This record gives sequence, structure tokens and C-alpha cells, in this order.
Amino acid sequence: MGKYKTFSVLIFTLFITFSAGNAASASNWALIGDTLIHDPSIIKEGNTWYRFGTGLVGEK
Repeated sequence: MGKYKTFSVLIFTLFITFSAGNAASASNWALIGDTLIHDPSIIKEGNTWYRFGTGLVGEK
């Protein structure tokens, strides 16, 4: 059982290491419109992105 757990941890670590490079590309996206939002959530349908969140829109 110890070898299986060690192998699983190794696979998980490799997965996280190599998938982390893809997340960095999101920081290069150009944002347009009102980007002020608290507790954001996004949904993509086709080529359209929808954002949802809490708080008052435009309030600083």
C-alpha cells in the first residue's frame, strides 16, 4: 500500500507542476468594460463569457 500512495503523490505532483504553466497565460488577457467585482465567478457559453459576483457595481 505504501508504494501505491508514493506513486499517487508523485503523479499528482507532476500534474500540478506541468499544469501550472497554463494558468500564467490568463494574466495576459485584455480586460474591457467594468472589471470591479467582489467574489467573482465566470461562466463561458460558446464565445461569450459571463461574470457574476457580490457587492455593489461601480462602488469603490
